[in-house]
Amino acid sequence: MTSPESEQLRQQGNEFYKSKNIPEAIRCYHEAAIIAPKAPSPYSNLSAAHYEMGLYTQCIDDIRNALQLAGTESASLQTKLALRLAKAQLQTHDYQAAAKIVAQSTEDKDQAVLSAICRRHMRYSQVDEKAYREEQLSQLPKYLFALDDTREFYVVGHDEARPQVDSQMFDSSEKSISIFFAGIGDARNLYATLLKVDQLEQKDSSNRSRRYHLTINDIKAEALARDLLVLFLLTELDGIGESEETERTEALATLFFLYIAPVVPQRIAERIQAAIDRLIDGLFSENTIAEYLHINADDKEFLVEALRSWDGKLRSRYSVVEALQLHTDHLKSHFPDYSEDPERSVEPNKWDPERTLFVQTGAYRLPESWAREYEPVLSGARSNKKHTKNIKTHVANTWTMNVTMLDAGWQGPLYDTPGAVLSFDPFGAVDNLYLHTGLERPHKEPYLYNHVARFFAHVATAIGRLRKRLVIEIMHGEVSNMLETIRYNSSDRPGTFPAKYDRVHLSNIPDYIGGILTSVLFAMPILKDTLSSTMASCCLSNTPAWKNMVAYYTEYLLVNDENTIRKLFQIEELDEDLNDATIHALRAQLCSAPVHARKRLPLEDLKPFGIDENIVGMSTASLRKLDLRSIIKRNTQKYLGDYTQWSRYSTSTLEYDSLLPRASLQRWLFALFFKVALPVDRLSSQSLSFRIHSPLNLTTFFRVLTHLQEIGYPGHWLSEVLEHLIENRVTTSARPPQTSPLTVAEAEKEVPPKKLSTAPFSTELATLAVLFGPVLPFPVLTASLPEPSSIYAYRIRLFPSTRPDADLPVYILLILHKKLLKAATGCNVKPTPPFDNDLRYRSIRHALYPEFEHRFEGAERNDYRALQEKGIIVMTTFKWHSLIETATFWMSADVMDEMIASGGWCMGMWRTDNWRSVTTLWPVDTENVEKGGMWFS
Repeated sequence: MTSPESEQLRQQGNEFYKSKNIPEAIRCYHEAAIIAPKAPSPYSNLSAAHYEMGLYTQCIDDIRNALQLAGTESASLQTKLALRLAKAQLQTHDYQAAAKIVAQSTEDKDQAVLSAICRRHMRYSQVDEKAYREEQLSQLPKYLFALDDTREFYVVGHDEARPQVDSQMFDSSEKSISIFFAGIGDARNLYATLLKVDQLEQKDSSNRSRRYHLTINDIKAEALARDLLVLFLLTELDGIGESEETERTEALATLFFLYIAPVVPQRIAERIQAAIDRLIDGLFSENTIAEYLHINADDKEFLVEALRSWDGKLRSRYSVVEALQLHTDHLKSHFPDYSEDPERSVEPNKWDPERTLFVQTGAYRLPESWAREYEPVLSGARSNKKHTKNIKTHVANTWTMNVTMLDAGWQGPLYDTPGAVLSFDPFGAVDNLYLHTGLERPHKEPYLYNHVARFFAHVATAIGRLRKRLVIEIMHGEVSNMLETIRYNSSDRPGTFPAKYDRVHLSNIPDYIGGILTSVLFAMPILKDTLSSTMASCCLSNTPAWKNMVAYYTEYLLVNDENTIRKLFQIEELDEDLNDATIHALRAQLCSAPVHARKRLPLEDLKPFGIDENIVGMSTASLRKLDLRSIIKRNTQKYLGDYTQWSRYSTSTLEYDSLLPRASLQRWLFALFFKVALPVDRLSSQSLSFRIHSPLNLTTFFRVLTHLQEIGYPGHWLSEVLEHLIENRVTTSARPPQTSPLTVAEAEKEVPPKKLSTAPFSTELATLAVLFGPVLPFPVLTASLPEPSSIYAYRIRLFPSTRPDADLPVYILLILHKKLLKAATGCNVKPTPPFDNDLRYRSIRHALYPEFEHRFEGAERNDYRALQEKGIIVMTTFKWHSLIETATFWMSADVMDEMIASGGWCMGMWRTDNWRSVTTLWPVDTENVEKGGMWFS
């Protein structure tokens, strides 16, 4: 039984519980249980507190103690505890035990819901997780679709070649080092890494057993095929002895032209084609083309297709004159060194004579012995300018396009964009190979050829020394798919290959796939569980859009202070200029003097760091607590075109005291949901260099919830957010975005809580909750989910009528109720399909978010509310088949059958960057909507 002292402690615990101070509540309940060990109430309270903290196993133990002590005296307590026990068992994935408890419950309403949840999860538990993830990867896109999925092809990159291994990594990894290169492009960072590893090993020969695994990835098979061809030729070069000078020169000349030249001599073209043929033969052979090269079986066909495309129609796609004209026109318009403006302010440099030769003729200065043998017209070109006209004619008549710089898709009939391929500065590109690789530039005859030849000769040597302890794995595909494939072992990769990496190098891929948010979701999980493991990326697509990292974080993460980012993502930005020593020194400078003396500090020296009169006037105690790092980042410029590195802030799950408070987490999740679901109109207001891509679909939200559970947030916190979204009962101070990029002022603005409708998205969310169910780490405790057996694929042809920016992933499907649409918008829908779409030139966003439209009043607002609540279904997750103009999406047959039976619904496609329609509207009926197979068959 209880005692007055025990009851007093229990009531104190209740007050702490109500004020969200759960650890103190647990202390009080625990002391109450010690004083009154036979009373069930303290254990009942303990179970609630442990449940709230996500300590579900302890919650189960508390409930069993309480039930044993309560006996049969309190039926209401037993019922309450039994339901809590079932929920805790669901959180620990003990579905059979939960089902048994639910079956004995007398609470009819909760019993029916929990019973259905138990049945669903027992079915989920029978799923083969690896096979299921492979199916999910194949059938559920992560991003909004583009009408045209042809990818850009940029053969020579613009960034500096940087080694992705350093002395610290080298010293701390005795057995192996693994690095993932995303968007590998021309592989310059791979080559720089090989050079650095070789240099470090030559300095320290004590450990020659360390193994190296370098995974290179690109979405373009043509980029990987070029890299594979270069690696193949480097391997052959390593087998040519130093004494075989003629053969080495030929090999290096082939690599030089292949890597950097838009047009090549006929002999080089023949050597490149012969190498391609040998490579294709090797890929089909049982023998490996090189023991250190690994190509996944599924990727071989894409690589072979790319290699073979260079021996087809592309060979004659552009003449030498056309290619050179396109190239030089681009150079003159984009690079000052090539400008013909007499007032250009460019200092002379070492490349000027050869650059002039290249612009005038398309040729480079080559080794004299090779030129005399194979290109005699170029012999003596170093000093005799009279040859220029002859060289130009010779190049135009006898040379050929470097066909490996072309892509059958990007240069196909739909695009024909050689300018994009030939948009590099060959001299600047070669400069970038030497900036960080530690190689000494050639001083004698410092021509472009000599620089490239020296670089690749050293890379070939490095490969030769490392090849028995080296694996270069080639992975073709979209980077987030590849990262999830590695994380979940959803492929046939050899079991000896790493599932964790020392570094993930993302290039500027995050610019296009959701910024730092997707980097955290996909790249961080495959980093080794050490604080020294890092991921790195840069921003090149829209660099001018960002004042500093605070602006960048605000747009992609909706928060920008270091502490909150740690609590949500467990990441930490590495800033060599803003390290702990710098922060400590600045804080010491401020705190070492009293306030009156501090006010005499030179503010002009401190203001660049965001230190103003208000901060200087703070008390010393307040200054010691101030988050100086966040203040400095908020007020200092950073060029995001440079690489930024992030590491784990912690390698263990967060303790309860380190979590974001539940209410704050809920607000952030609602804000993130609306940011993904209702991106702001940005097409009409942003130039290309400022355009922010918002490609994420609603599957992102489930990955965020999974991430949060994995770092320590209680499953029921996350489930409740999802339940509120699905059940359309969201009341929050979060709002859909109104600025792009999202401003700090908007992100931090305090507004009163408000009911926001999620009805247009609830159908898709409920479907995705079921499709993610077998791999979601917590149960979704709602009766609003469809039965797994009811979910089918549906297909509809939509015939997009306009195609501006068709390659942007901005397209969604909308299903609209015709009568409610007309009542709200006044748009007439013709009685026969295809329905004319009067909405084509009007934004549909205000129908999805009429709460923001203050101009709506009275009956008009009610009509829009009715459309929002009952007349719009948004589908962000679907596959688009561009050749047959067909969308495939997943939905409950119950929902689809009801729409078809009513005859009152139509369907079309919209853009989310201006919220305009791109199709006519087609009726949702059996003639237009084709039913496919079940998801859970």
